[in-house]
Amino acid sequence: ACDPTAGHCGVPGSRDASHAGTGNDASQRIAPGGGAAGLIGRRADRLKRGVPCPRMGALETLLAVQEHDTALAQLCHRRAHLPEQEQLDACQARLARLEAGLAGARAEEARYTGRQGQLEAAIAEVESKIAAADRQLYSGTVTASRELQALEADIASLKKHCGSLEDEELEVLMEREPLDARLREAADERAGIDAEAMVLHAAVAEASITIDALIAEHVDGRAALESSVGDSLLATYEKARTKNRGIGIARLDHGTCMGCRMKLAAVELDRIRHEAAEAIIHCEECGSILVVH
Repeated sequence: ACDPTAGHCGVPGSRDASHAGTGNDASQRIAPGGGAAGLIGRRADRLKRGVPCPRMGALETLLAVQEHDTALAQLCHRRAHLPEQEQLDACQARLARLEAGLAGARAEEARYTGRQGQLEAAIAEVESKIAAADRQLYSGTVTASRELQALEADIASLKKHCGSLEDEELEVLMEREPLDARLREAADERAGIDAEAMVLHAAVAEASITIDALIAEHVDGRAALESSVGDSLLATYEKARTKNRGIGIARLDHGTCMGCRMKLAAVELDRIRHEAAEAIIHCEECGSILVVH
């Protein structure tokens, strides 16, 4: 019979030669005949001669499919958890916090800008009136001394008002200096974050391209093997893989399922030892298809 305790390295396609073809095999313990006993005897004879059991080729291929699926799962996880992406997310979070902290400063800046604009418009209007009064004063059209004195008084009043407006504008400019300094610092910080984010964007794109190429290789490799497995066996594998966190098939190595790393009970190993060659054997612990030699 196929001995479930025979040693294997756990890697598809490799075999521990120290356990292959031992003299005390099932063909010497079972009398010739038909039925299950004869089937087990023929299975042992095939192993002794190095001839695989009917299912062994498909199961070995399915182990290769499992390798592709495991690699694909790891690559997809890696693709979804790129360190560069995590750093980029951190940059974007820093930028969001920076912008949130500047909300009040932006509102204050808008208030100062509005007030400064009003003062500049008022100053411009007063200066325009002063210029018009000066032109009238020196045009020679006004000759009466009383009217000339009135114009001079108006000009003096306008200049005084203009001076008051300019003093107020200066106060506004002085008040907003700390705010402007803070906004300049924030702009510099944002520029640094943007530069860092640009580098990380490129790193994420490069890493994604590399991983996507590997994913495509494994997808193609898996597809090339599927036809050699058969729809029924592949469906059984997929069902087991879904239930067992991605592991659908594994070797039985020294009585241990390499899928869940659990040692099978002696009774279960004896049952497996007496299964027909064509039987699909599942691990009683995790449900994985077992490859038994």
